[in-house]
Amino acid sequence: MRVKSESSTESGWPVILAAVAMLAFIFGLTPTGNRICAELIQVLDTRGRRAVTLSRSELLLVSDKQTDQINVVATVAPRGYSVLLAENAQAGMQKLLKEAGNIGVIVVDATLEDAPSVVQMAGKVSPAARVVTLSPKHTATDLAGLLLTNLEN
Repeated sequence: MRVKSESSTESGWPVILAAVAMLAFIFGLTPTGNRICAELIQVLDTRGRRAVTLSRSELLLVSDKQTDQINVVATVAPRGYSVLLAENAQAGMQKLLKEAGNIGVIVVDATLEDAPSVVQMAGKVSPAARVVTLSPKHTATDLAGLLLTNLEN
């Protein structure tokens, strides 16, 4: 005896969702995927096209994680901030020294070597800037919440 199911709830969406997620993950690991992510960051960067007048309209992100870079740019660029990217603590400290008067928010990935040095320098060089330290296991939602809480409006 054959049983035929006519349920309208059965669909292939979980399989499709899993396939899309796996393709996105694999795509992000390839050189082409990295290039496209870098181009997306450049497109979303609003340097020179500030939509909002802010007293300190730059955000310094010190993180070597490409997902953090994309999430930060996507969160703050529409709000008029320009993003300065530094992939290590040394580069972050150099950009901090050069742009201290323009930086309103400094975001530092705690997993980077010498991250405490960047935080310490930020307090000395740019005491008016808000410093956000990312926990080692932060999510994109955590990052967006921290950024929106700390943006100067």
